[in-house]
Amino acid sequence: MHHPLVLSPNAEPLTGGDLGWRPCEAVLGDWAVRVDSTHSGAISRQDFLADARAQFARMDGDGDGFITADELSAYRAPFRPIAPPREPHIRRGDGDDGAINGRIGFPGGGWGGGRGGGPHDGGGGPRDGGGSDRSTLTTGEDPVMAADTNLDFKVSLDEFLRQATLIFDSLDLDHNGTLDLTELRRFCPAFAKK
Repeated sequence: MHHPLVLSPNAEPLTGGDLGWRPCEAVLGDWAVRVDSTHSGAISRQDFLADARAQFARMDGDGDGFITADELSAYRAPFRPIAPPREPHIRRGDGDDGAINGRIGFPGGGWGGGRGGGPHDGGGGPRDGGGSDRSTLTTGEDPVMAADTNLDFKVSLDEFLRQATLIFDSLDLDHNGTLDLTELRRFCPAFAKK
């Protein structure tokens, strides 16, 4: 069975590899307890941004102050599920005549992943973080590479912290400057749709 990679709001893998597989709500709860420095049951903006800084440092593999898609892919590699390779097949056109459009793809769509295609249709390109391990964000964009606002194919600490601030603000429903577990659950796909 394939389980999706669950990431924290600051893009830390919370499942996969040696971490195993647990429901999003459970692993986010554990993450919140770890990030909450005052043990108040809620994450302050200060704690959230401190966690973002620490997560940035973990993802910046060469320590140059930027995260590239290659660094992100290497960082996430131990958390990816091991799936057997899929046989390529020929995609057929929409018509009844069985015409072949000449594009070779993989079962489930895309070019090697079940969640999108090549760089032109939203999957596998540099802004996607290198493949099929996208975040659980409802937008489908990778939370790290989406922070690349100047489109230079790398993410600076400033860009990452701006993204973290936007994510914090979007989750802080009551605008009290803290995130409780109810607000954090909105980060999980099942709750985001409600």
